[in-house]
Parts: sequence; structure tokens; C-alpha cells
Amino acid sequence: MKRFFVITSLLLSSTLFAQRPATKAEHDEDARVLKILSEAMPHELENADLSERSYGSSNLDGISGFYNDMNFATRDVFTHQYTIAYQYTAKAAKELQDKAEAAKAKGDIAYLYAISNCEIEIWVNENFTPDNYPYASSPVQKINKKYCQQAYRDAAGKDFTFLYFGSQWDIKPNVSDAEDANGKPQKHYSLNAKLKTHTGTDVQSIMVYVKGYAELADIILEKIDWEKIKGLISTGKIKEDESESALKKYFVEKPVTPVAGNNSISFTYIDADGHEKLFTATSAAHDLRNCAQLRNHNENPKVLQDAHINFSIYNDKDPNVLFSISLPIIRTTGTVTATYQSDYDYQVMWRGNPDVNHSFSPEEITIKLTKWAAVGDFMEGTFSGTATISDHNDFSTDKPKYIIRNGKFRIRRIADQMR
Repeated sequence: MKRFFVITSLLLSSTLFAQRPATKAEHDEDARVLKILSEAMPHELENADLSERSYGSSNLDGISGFYNDMNFATRDVFTHQYTIAYQYTAKAAKELQDKAEAAKAKGDIAYLYAISNCEIEIWVNENFTPDNYPYASSPVQKINKKYCQQAYRDAAGKDFTFLYFGSQWDIKPNVSDAEDANGKPQKHYSLNAKLKTHTGTDVQSIMVYVKGYAELADIILEKIDWEKIKGLISTGKIKEDESESALKKYFVEKPVTPVAGNNSISFTYIDADGHEKLFTATSAAHDLRNCAQLRNHNENPKVLQDAHINFSIYNDKDPNVLFSISLPIIRTTGTVTATYQSDYDYQVMWRGNPDVNHSFSPEEITIKLTKWAAVGDFMEGTFSGTATISDHNDFSTDKPKYIIRNGKFRIRRIADQMR
């Protein structure tokens, strides 16, 4: 029973509630923010090697999606994350070379390491909870920085420096009881930093987290172009392109009296030896798990460029047998092709489970939507091609290939999910 829950939950979360890919405008905005953060950082520090990255799909190259999992038409707060690390592998920073030589003479390796490494993480529009903030072994106190009104550091100057930009922060030092590795009581000192944000892409807040000794941190912080970073605040609001044809403009289609009947999907799959099996699933239910539903991927209901019609069915007699199809065909009929990549990118999807231990993935499936229907009526289509089957108990790369023939589906449409 536990295995069934995990497998079906994974399929459900990746089909009905999956995040959709970011639009070009969103990729461009993410790249803009990361580029400015990169330009603000010093890149020519004497004696220092550095590595730079973003937490996007690639360095300075956008994101994979930021709408929440439960409703494609609700935009979350658009966050950006950027990191740069400085490492002094040969010599210390020139301002600290005397201290480094003294530490070498004393054999103070811990101090040498501490003043040779500094990592800066920048979080834009990110709201942390108290339990995932870094903590220090000494109290956190506010410090004076000419370029930041809200800057904090641990009193010993050995753990971190935090700098906050934006007007929505509520920041208070925090202390909690904990234990060390040996079970002895100790205090953890951190911050409570609450953030009020609204959904959208505009930059509302920036948090800079500097991991490293204050001696090295201050040398690097003085060389950052803080005006560039502060200049990001209140920028970034995306204006979506609404220039699509009338076919892509959203309007409410008049529903019809619900047509009686079951949802159904069936096809024949043939292995390399010519053995045939019949896949069938039927359901008398018409709900979120058993339906056709138009789902927007944009919080603006006028923009349907990336909308999909999603089909989902769970077999009445065996809920381990289920299937999902998603097509970018809106208010018309047409033909599209599902591949492994199109399925992975949530563009054209064709996937399902013939039983609790196996799942289908498309290799190349041609899907024809032969009937578009109003809410209450049945949408219909056919499909054929090739697919693979994964065994959930076998983690090898061997996935048998099957020919898919005579595929057809008939699933009743329910109300649209636009916001």
C-alpha cells in the first residue's frame, strides 16, 4: 500500500500539479537580475581565485519555472539566487598578509583557512524561516555599514555577515537552546527576518549572506558596487505579450448539460517479439483525477500562449492503472507529437501506469485531438507511435520499447482552471 501511494503520488504531482517551464520573458528577467549581481561583484581581487554561479538552470541563464505546484494560474514571488566564492589559495589578501604570516609562524591553520575563504550568497525576494537561517556561536548584533542600513554580524566576527535591502524586512536577533555534537547544551544565535512580499516578478527585497571571517568579508564588501545591487529594488515587473490571435485569447465557453457516460482510454502495446497487450482504463467519476481540463500557465487570464488541455483518468477497478495526456491545443482540433523531451519539459505529455510497478514514457507518440468539447461534453482523440516502459523496481537503463497502436481516449471536460 505504501508503494502504491508513492508511485501514484509521484505521477499525480508531475502531471496535474507540475510546474510549467518559464516563459522567455521570465528567463530574460532572471538573466537580467543575475547579470547585474555578477557585475556588482569584484572579479579582480589580488591573490584570489573565484567561482561564480546562479541557482538557475545554468549560470546567468534563467530558471525552470516559478508558478506554484497547486495552481498553474497563480504566480509565486519571483526569486533569484546568486553565489560567488573567493578563495586565497597561495597568498592571503594583501591587507591580511601580515596576520597570515604570523598565523603560519604559530601553526594556526584554522585561522589561515578562515581568512582564505569567503562565499557570498545573494537571495532576491526570498523569505527564510527562522529554522533555516545559519546560526553562530556568539550573539548577532547590528553593525554600521555606510552602504546598508540593515547589516548584522555575529559578535565574534567568525561566522557570517547579513545585509538586507528593501523596506519590507522585520529583523530581530534570535537565540535558541541546542546541543553540540557531544550532547552538551549550547546556544545558537541567529536572526528572525520576516518579509512581507506580494506575488509577482518585481524585485522587492535583497538579502546578502556572507559566509566568512569579518576580516576578509569587510575587504571584499568594500569593493562591491552596492548602488548596482540597490538599484534592482522596484525593477523587474514583466508585461506579458497579449498580442495573440483571438483563438488564444481566453473567454468562457458556454457549458452544456453534462453528457452521460464514462471516461475511457485504451491502446494496444506490442513488444519486440510481437506479443500484444491491451491497456484499458475507465472511470465513472468526473473530478480532478478523472477529467479533461483547460489549464492556464499564466496568472493573466488573457494570455494563453502556454495553456494546455489536460486529460487524466484513474481506473475504477484498479487505481494503480492510470494515464495522463496534456496537449497545447486550445478550442480546436489538431495533431501534436509527444517525445521524452516534450514530456519532460511539460510541452506535450503522454504517460501512465499499466500497473503498480511500471510506467509508460513516450518515445514518439502522435496524438490527434479529434473533438474539442464544451464543459460537460466529452473530448476525444487518438494516438499511436512508440513508447518505453520503466520498471520501478529496476534502476538499470534498460527500458523495453513498445509499438503503440489503436490508441483512443474519450474524457469529459470539467470547468477551466484559469486562476
